[in-house]
Amino acid sequence: MSPAALSIILTTFAEGPERNRALSVWGAIAGAGGAVGLLLGGLLVQALSWRWVFFVNVPIGAVVLALAPRIVPESRATAVAKGGFDLQGAGTITLGTMALVFTLIKADSWGWTSGRTIVGFVVAAVGQRLWCRSPAARHGARCRAAVSGRQDRSACERSPTRPRSSCVPTPFRSCC
Repeated sequence: MSPAALSIILTTFAEGPERNRALSVWGAIAGAGGAVGLLLGGLLVQALSWRWVFFVNVPIGAVVLALAPRIVPESRATAVAKGGFDLQGAGTITLGTMALVFTLIKADSWGWTSGRTIVGFVVAAVGQRLWCRSPAARHGARCRAAVSGRQDRSACERSPTRPRSSCVPTPFRSCC
């Protein structure tokens, strides 16, 4: 939830005092929400039961779902919006991440050098490598590089001679 809120703030407010103010309010609300949430959660559990911690989010989610389209402006890039849902990217990053997490959990009992562990790590690496080739991953990497100030976005996107890996932030350079 927090990365999504931060992303909305960064795309909604222009850089400068307005964005700084929005980030300050977001940080204050997040800090206060953590403290108040613990107190209200304790009261809710004491007064009703622990099961109510699951139900209390339903009306809050319904209000957010109803108000978000009216309050939060559209922020999708035109090229990504026209492309639709990136099924290849979603499937491969999900498969790769699941394989990595599952393999890390099971590696202790399987043995770190066992065939199953090695196959799990290979599946995770292949999933990530295939994800890096998906349209959304390539577009998102260029945008992240531009937003972070490491690259000029337009130069990165239109340069026919620049290798794709130079447009990608450091953590992804080994695979994309």
